[in-house]
Amino acid sequence: NVTDSTVVQITAPATEGVVNVQTPAPATLTMTRSATSDFADTAMSLTNVSYRTATDGNNALDADNDTGTVTTTVAATDEAVTFGGVVNFTDTPADGTHTANFDVTFSY
Repeated sequence: NVTDSTVVQITAPATEGVVNVQTPAPATLTMTRSATSDFADTAMSLTNVSYRTATDGNNALDADNDTGTVTTTVAATDEAVTFGGVVNFTDTPADGTHTANFDVTFSY
């Protein structure tokens, strides 16, 4: 007999969070995180956000105003920037769909 057990089902998205960037010539871009909106349900929190590219490996992008580097190596060709993170649970969230998001801007 098991008591006080909880199951939380997380359904992964159909695709990873990917943004493609292009520059007219090979370049190094600065990516800045902003406008973070964590889950409304306080039982959940988005943490350990990171990104990777073909040339820049895994890099932390944990909070607003954090910056990272994205290197484009071929002119006018997509460089994929893939995002990931960890969802922490401190309690059982309410049934339903929950979202968290953030923006990134690129400059060079």
